[in-house]
Amino acid sequence: MASAPVTPPPPLETTPAGARAARRGWWLIPLRTLGLALVVGFLAGGVAKMAPHWLDPLQQRPFPPHVVTADDRCPVCGMYPARFAKWRAQAVFHDQGYAAFDSAASLFRYLGRIERYTPARRREDVADLYLTDYDSGAWLPGETALVVLGSSLAGPMGDPGLPAFASQEAAERFAAARGGQVLPFSQVLAAPELQGRITAGR
Repeated sequence: MASAPVTPPPPLETTPAGARAARRGWWLIPLRTLGLALVVGFLAGGVAKMAPHWLDPLQQRPFPPHVVTADDRCPVCGMYPARFAKWRAQAVFHDQGYAAFDSAASLFRYLGRIERYTPARRREDVADLYLTDYDSGAWLPGETALVVLGSSLAGPMGDPGLPAFASQEAAERFAAARGGQVLPFSQVLAAPELQGRITAGR
């Protein structure tokens, strides 16, 4: 006698128990998608935030320049350095604090009498100095910047201008048009008599 054919059980998802299990797990799909999106967004945001620091060689320095905000005021004259995009300077301290200046003239006045303008600071607290490239507005390390001393261009507050440049070619081009002598900023920084030509009268 032939046995009756065996009917296979229906697929799991068509059984009542399988259907209930599928319904119980449906919410995991959008939750996992949301979690993945949050992780990707977090990583992408972090990369976007850090990229400028990775790409900017100045940010790799031990004492990098700070972003000068609209609220920063020069400790020497009280002006707002952010308004002087071609002239601003800054001193960065060993504790990573900083002071921003509307011009190199104010920077030199500050360095000469630092205790007067910021009583809690001393000259030895200064870790690095930065000037602004006159052409691009980018920060330049003091030890590599070139400046034009004695040009016909006045800086903020009527002080003799001390425009800074990243390259010899750019500095000489400016000097040919406006006069003056191209010097390393470090040379001016080491010579009080040269600084006196910039700060005289105030």
